Amino acid sequence: MNKYQMHCIVEYIRMQDEFPFDVLAVDESPEEILAYFGFFAQLTDAEREELRGELTKLAEESEWSEVAYLVEQEVRA
Repeated sequence: MNKYQMHCIVEYIRMQDEFPFDVLAVDESPEEILAYFGFFAQLTDAEREELRGELTKLAEESEWSEVAYLVEQEVRA
């Protein structure tokens, strides 16, 4: 897979309503995450590491968004 294809896949995933995976899930199996979004690819080790890095960013953003939401709910209560 070339870098442009990987970029397009990551951007597609980023545009979805939710990213229901945490950092641990990303670290364990980026291929399963791709499959969840409908992409089935055989990745080289280098591609896997690059994808893992990009998906980890998404997982961290998702986790921080959830924390912010919970804090906001606590403040309102």
